[in-house]
Amino acid sequence: MRQIDFSLPKVDEAESLNSTLAVPPKQIPAYSKWREVIKHPSIVLVFGGRGTGKSALSYRVLEDFRYSLLPYVVGFPEKSKGLLPDWIGIEQRLEDVPSKSIIIVDEAYISHHAREWQRTGNRDICRLLNLSRQQDKTIIFIAQLGRQLDIDIVSSADVLVLKNPGMLQPKFDRPEFRDILLEAKQAFQSVKGDIRRWNYVYSQNANFAGLIENDLPTFWSTMLSKAYANLGEMALQKLPKNTTDEEKMQKAKELYAKGWSQSKIAKYLVVAKSTVFNWIHDYPYRK
Repeated sequence: MRQIDFSLPKVDEAESLNSTLAVPPKQIPAYSKWREVIKHPSIVLVFGGRGTGKSALSYRVLEDFRYSLLPYVVGFPEKSKGLLPDWIGIEQRLEDVPSKSIIIVDEAYISHHAREWQRTGNRDICRLLNLSRQQDKTIIFIAQLGRQLDIDIVSSADVLVLKNPGMLQPKFDRPEFRDILLEAKQAFQSVKGDIRRWNYVYSQNANFAGLIENDLPTFWSTMLSKAYANLGEMALQKLPKNTTDEEKMQKAKELYAKGWSQSKIAKYLVVAKSTVFNWIHDYPYRK
């Protein structure tokens, strides 16, 4: 798998990081700024603490690309889908997203399915990342820290987008990101006003390292920012004792489509996790 070169790109003096810090942050016209630094197809990593605007930025990028690519979100909670405009598609699995698309994979979805990813998902994500270019897909992974993402995702990155790093983030995040995080902290010192509107962007393919401002998506809301807050919450009534296996299987599929992990479904239905796995993948039930 191709490894990203974490050294800062060689750029002209007028576009160098020091030059960017000495003058107001480099501006790219609003109509093209993200299309300039994200060369489709790409793997994009968006890092930042809670409330720094990671999701708002990512949805804005989807909006900027909506007329050239198919916008999708993977694992978005079923109960919150009304918060998204109808031009954003929703799928529960990356492999179900069509070609020529741009996709958001939120940290809450990854964390909620952590066990499945550790056991089987890593193999799947490696395969999907390797195929993403052939399938003409740009994937945006959102996380608070780089160490929360699998190393195969990190090593496949083409674009790194950082919100204002926390005080100790350069010390505790992945060592590969340390130099860029320190450069980002220095760059953010030049920002005036609402710092959540700004992003430190490292784009290898665009030969760019510097600050870019973003607007909110036109459909943004406070409720959308909290869409994943109760993901997987078991608020359903207890199943009747006479519930059949067929009914449990249908319920397992329903809950999995809503974002529940296999372990939580198993606990709710009082069955083995292997049984849930078989049910949601339509494997024959063995009595």
